[in-house]
Amino acid sequence: MTECKTGQNRIPAQLTLLTIIGHKTGTGGKNSQRLYRGINDIGFIEQPNDKPILIAIFCNESKMTVENTESVIAKMAYYSVSKKHE
Repeated sequence: MTECKTGQNRIPAQLTLLTIIGHKTGTGGKNSQRLYRGINDIGFIEQPNDKPILIAIFCNESKMTVENTESVIAKMAYYSVSKKHE
C-alpha cells in the first residue's frame, strides 16, 4: 500500500512529508446518469511518535467532477489527522 502510485490527489494530497501513507484507490464505472459508482480511497496514515490512523473514504455517485471529489477526499484525510491533535 505504501507503493501506491495512483490517487496522489486523494488521501496523500494534503499530508506532510513526515507522514507515512499506505493506501489503495478505487474508481468504479459510470451508472446510467454518467456518474461514477464510486471514487474511493482506503489506507493508513502514520505520523512520527503517534499511533496509525486507519481511514476509508467512499464517495458514491458524486455529482462533482473527479478532481473535485478527490479534493474532498484529501480534505477529509487532512481533517482526520489535524483533529486528532486538538
